[in-house]
Amino acid sequence: MDREEIRRRYCSGSAYVCAGRYAEAIPLFEQILALEPGNADAFVALAASLDRLGLFHEAIVCCDQALKIDPQMADAHFIRGLALFRLAQNAEAVPCFDAAISKKPDHAEAYFMKGNALYQQGDRIGAIKCFDETLRIRPKYPKALYNKGVSLADLGELDEALACYNECLAMNPGVAIVLTNKGVVLARLKHYADAEEVLQEALAIDPGDATAWSNLGICYSRTGRDNLAMQAFTKARELTGGTDPMVR
Repeated sequence: MDREEIRRRYCSGSAYVCAGRYAEAIPLFEQILALEPGNADAFVALAASLDRLGLFHEAIVCCDQALKIDPQMADAHFIRGLALFRLAQNAEAVPCFDAAISKKPDHAEAYFMKGNALYQQGDRIGAIKCFDETLRIRPKYPKALYNKGVSLADLGELDEALACYNECLAMNPGVAIVLTNKGVVLARLKHYADAEEVLQEALAIDPGDATAWSNLGICYSRTGRDNLAMQAFTKARELTGGTDPMVR
């Protein structure tokens, strides 16, 4: 296999990855590595495909191989961190994201995933800083806005959280989970009529959202409509198998 054929297979594998056809991409990268064991790019591409298929331990092994060849590869550090995050090894994931950022300071995804890992460790302030960095690099990033809003709401910064949800919905209208969280914040701010409207909008999109039903019940209860509140709470418990649903 000459260099041109290796390049062609790499491009074909990358095209499969972009199309979400990860299982078809893997053999192409493996063929390249059989001939060029020192091809760090192929190891990273293989790791990305394995990660997408849920083969996280295998992805980590590939990233380690890439980093032995080239310790400066930002994406190898990033994908390694991503796989560790998916394995709920958040403390181990954070240094990987830091390494990716040190090699590539404008790595928006590394900041975003570091924020998620810090959030899972209970560090809301650290998470918000990471989401802010993500948004500095890539202002149009609805997931970062949403996650920042969730972190702010957890800290009781409700007006700031509401602003994040509104900005997120302006970019990406009609996302049920964002509408639910916006409704929850409005209810916590005692804007019950507005919260009810938003929660009903969320339920029109996702009728199976127990949190939306539970918080809608709170809105009904706070405004003296006890029969409607009982119906909403009953619906929420049905969706959660009889347990009290989470009230965010």
